[in-house]
Amino acid sequence: MRKKDKEIYEETDIIVLSEEEEGSKETTDVRKKKKKLPNWVIVPVIGGIVVVAVIASQFTSKEKKTGGTVEVVEVVRGDVKEIYNVSGTVDSEKKKVFYSPVNAPVSQLRAKVGQAVKAGDLLVAFDTSDLEKNNQKAQMDLQSAVNTNQSAREQADRSASEAAKAAADAQAAAGAARAQAEQQIASVESQISAKSQQMASLEQSVQDEITANQTLQPQLDEWNAQKAVNLERISVLYGEVNSHREEINAGNVSDEKKAQLEAEIAEKSKEISEKEGANEALDAQIAQVSAQIQTGSQQAYAQIQQEVQALQAQAEQLRASISVETPSASIPDTSLTQGQINNMAITENLAELAVLSSEELMAKARDGIKADFDGVISDVKTMEGGTAVAGGELFTLVSNQDVNVKLEIPASDFDKVEVGSKAVVKIGKYKYDGVVESIDKIAVPNAKGNPVIGANVKIQNPDENIYIGVAAKLTMTVAEEKDVLYLPNENVNTSTEGDFVYVVQNGVVKKKAVELGITSNSKVEIKSGLKEGDKVVADTLGTVEEGMKVTTTTVAKSEEK
Repeated sequence: MRKKDKEIYEETDIIVLSEEEEGSKETTDVRKKKKKLPNWVIVPVIGGIVVVAVIASQFTSKEKKTGGTVEVVEVVRGDVKEIYNVSGTVDSEKKKVFYSPVNAPVSQLRAKVGQAVKAGDLLVAFDTSDLEKNNQKAQMDLQSAVNTNQSAREQADRSASEAAKAAADAQAAAGAARAQAEQQIASVESQISAKSQQMASLEQSVQDEITANQTLQPQLDEWNAQKAVNLERISVLYGEVNSHREEINAGNVSDEKKAQLEAEIAEKSKEISEKEGANEALDAQIAQVSAQIQTGSQQAYAQIQQEVQALQAQAEQLRASISVETPSASIPDTSLTQGQINNMAITENLAELAVLSSEELMAKARDGIKADFDGVISDVKTMEGGTAVAGGELFTLVSNQDVNVKLEIPASDFDKVEVGSKAVVKIGKYKYDGVVESIDKIAVPNAKGNPVIGANVKIQNPDENIYIGVAAKLTMTVAEEKDVLYLPNENVNTSTEGDFVYVVQNGVVKKKAVELGITSNSKVEIKSGLKEGDKVVADTLGTVEEGMKVTTTTVAKSEEK
């Protein structure tokens, strides 16, 4: 016992004895000799006792802050790489919808949804029998026009020959020549009259054809417009059905939501069937009305009209030959007029254009529809044995070589991705090189209502193992710093005042604030607050306190795990 403590103990004992003396009725001589301490002495003594107790407790507390052995990690230099992982959906950058160039039955359909094809593969073949008939008819119409014009030319030439002979004979026998000319005129006029009657009988048919065609054409235009509306609606419905199916396949919807989506899919599929059925009915109506459009009477009328014009020219020439009283040795001009020649040229040109058009359609039909590039069939709108309509949609081809990954980046991570950033794209068990091509400048709610930012990652080395529409996992290097100070992530603490660590200096634990840089899976960059070689407490249980005396026996290096 220290001297001071002994003095306090003795003084306390005296006080107790004094109190006993005051309370006792029996006194001895010795007790009578002891005197009671005054209050001015007792109060300081009690205060001293309290001070001693506080000092003793402080000594005891300091003894508790003495720690044992702690493990420390040394601040070192090295490279820190921050990695960002995100998922997306594989999509194609190149898409083409193929349309039918002709009205013809589909004899072969090799395009099936999900089928991989190569450039040049024949996907649709047509039945060309009807087109061949139309082509033959166009060829015959052309030959007929050529023959008609040739006949008119030959007849004009013949008339000129006859006129020349008549002129020669007229010099020898004017009367006979005049009679012969008049006879010829009568014959030509008779032919003109007959052909005029034919034209009169055809006029009503021609008018009926024109009227009928004018009546049918608006109906055809209306039906084609309705088909286009139906096709556009079908395309929208297919998109919505595919979207719902993707949402269901993602597996992130509740049973109630799934049932709702399946009901909507059934309803939209029903509407698709109705629209496709309506288009089939429209195709039948269009084909039926198209067959009613006729030009036969008009062509016959034009042919007879040309013949009449030639006969009229002949009659005029004959009249000219007998218009003078004295026979002339000159030969009258019986050649076709320029107007007649122009009309015949127009007729032949129209027939030639009809032949070229039919031959071009025949060539396209014979070639069929071939893939323009390597890819996958994403949609088919026709069927084998059905009738394709010129301009009607057949199938859609998407490229599996020009592909990207569509990302939905959480709005909070918008600063993790930049245009030009490289990525490792994993699709199934295969890995590819990717680069960020574009990033949307606005965040929009996704299917779950969370704000996301859209981005596209171009796959630079695609191959045949890529599937369109499947999920892809991407790993991107967000930031990288070389030769910087760093620590393991778990050795840095965070409070409301900021980031800090515990360091051991001269055997005492001290708290130091630090400024952090980029973070990898296991490392964090130390931008300020520490220097290379500083020993940081590696305690992760929170048992170390500032001011604690410790010893360090194990030094762990802050290496990438």
